[in-house]
Order: sequence, then C-alpha cells, then structure tokens
Amino acid sequence: MHKDLYFIPLLAEAFAATDMRRALTAALGRIAQVGQLEQYRCGFAQYQTWLAAVAAATKRDTESPLVAELPWLHAQDIGLRVACDGTLLWAGRVERRTRIIIGDGVRPGSYSVETETGWMLTRFDLATSDLVWQRGDNARPIRVAADDGSHQPAPARDLVLPHVGLSIRVYRGREHGHIELLHAEADHGQE
Repeated sequence: MHKDLYFIPLLAEAFAATDMRRALTAALGRIAQVGQLEQYRCGFAQYQTWLAAVAAATKRDTESPLVAELPWLHAQDIGLRVACDGTLLWAGRVERRTRIIIGDGVRPGSYSVETETGWMLTRFDLATSDLVWQRGDNARPIRVAADDGSHQPAPARDLVLPHVGLSIRVYRGREHGHIELLHAEADHGQE
C-alpha cells in the first residue's frame, strides 16, 4: 500500500477485530505514531482529511464506534499540548469560546499542536518574521498601554482546524510574538 494511505490497512484490521473498540483505539494510536515519521507525513495529512470527512458524514453520531473514539467532536473543552521543536510550551484545557494566550517561550521553530491523548492536530513552522515586527511593519499600529481596545491587530498567521473547532493565531510583537488558541464549535458539515 502507498505510504499516503498507510492508515487504511490499520483501520481495516481494527474494524475486523473481535474487540473493535480496543483494536480501533490501538490502531488510531499507531496511525498517529507512524504519522510522526517524515516519509508518512503526507499520509497522516490524508488521514486527518479523512477524519474531517468522517466527522462531517456522521454529524455527531455518537453511536458510531469511530466517532466515539474522537473526544474533541463533542467536548465542551479540549485538552491540548503545544510544543516547539519537541519542547513543551503549554499544556492545558481550552474551553469553548475561550482564548488562551501563549507568550512565554514562543520563538522561531517547528510547532506541533496535539490533544492531551496524543492526537496530532497540526504542525506549522514560525519564522522570526512571523513573531517580531520588522522594518516596514511600523506603518501598522502597535498596541500601547493607553489603547482602548478598539484596534484589533491582524494575526501574522491564522490557522483554522474546522473539524476540531480550533483556531490558532500568531501575533507579532516588538520583541517577541505570542500564540492565541480559540476553541469554537467544530464544523461537522452542513445539515
């Protein structure tokens, strides 16, 4: 089987198992583990696309054995871990419609966001230009202590994971930037 579809035999084996729930949990963990390997990253992205399609197709069908294993589809909050170059920056729970600001330790590097159970949600790279105001950016207003809050700065990066209901925004600063997490309602497709 092609590396881009490596997850299909793992799922097929789990669906054929006597104890499907246990086998599926093991298969989902194995899929995430293999997806960490460079040669399987494209396949893991395909898997995540497939998961989003499953979420849309089931429209919150909690009786589906697969959907029952995906805790973020129905949760009012989600446990997340954010790491940069393998070093944990932040771990905690994000409630619906709540913003979490990560300011300490945000630096250029390769970031990963995963659930507290180890499901990789996304990976992205941040450069200095994503985090620090550069020459020429000074035409944009920089927040100061006297701001009344009416000016909302535009994020340097805006990542949206609709199947999870998570927005990840990166904002520049004078000396360092920060990351904002917002857990909103997951998009499960149209009714």
